[in-house]
Amino acid sequence: RNPVLAGDHPDPSVVRVGDEYWATSTTSEWAPLFPLLRSSDLVHWEHVGNVFERRPDWAVANFWAPEIAEHNGRFFIYYVGRKKGGPLAIACATAENPRGPWTDHGPMVWQDAGSIDPVPVADRDGSRWLIWKEDGNSRKQPTPLWIQKLSDDGTKLIGDRKEILRNDTPWE
Repeated sequence: RNPVLAGDHPDPSVVRVGDEYWATSTTSEWAPLFPLLRSSDLVHWEHVGNVFERRPDWAVANFWAPEIAEHNGRFFIYYVGRKKGGPLAIACATAENPRGPWTDHGPMVWQDAGSIDPVPVADRDGSRWLIWKEDGNSRKQPTPLWIQKLSDDGTKLIGDRKEILRNDTPWE
């Protein structure tokens, strides 16, 4: 029954690793950043660590929407942070184990309106892509969704980005 896990855990993300589930969530301004939660049944969770004990040097705030993923035995967290003197950006951290240690690879993409809510996806041939939202709605501007191919190591965007969806009515 709810709450499954007490506390504030917005923007949760969960990945299955063997017989375990690993989750993380938004921490906003407070370090440590992005709790690492483990469960064997999606009901009983244990807080086993954090992705970062302190904020990465490139960022100042707004640690949001971490998306945890696994690819070829390597673990990825795509997340949002605000660049020093700049907009919201999407960055990537990697680890060989979901418990960490995690290595930050810094910002991958940032747009004037801000870039948020990253989600990695794979297509039928196994190519990996990142989908994210340009945060226009925070400025009463259009809010497109973008897609761009991930590098083989999953830490950079390569090729051209493509707009895949845009709000076209006021209620969206």
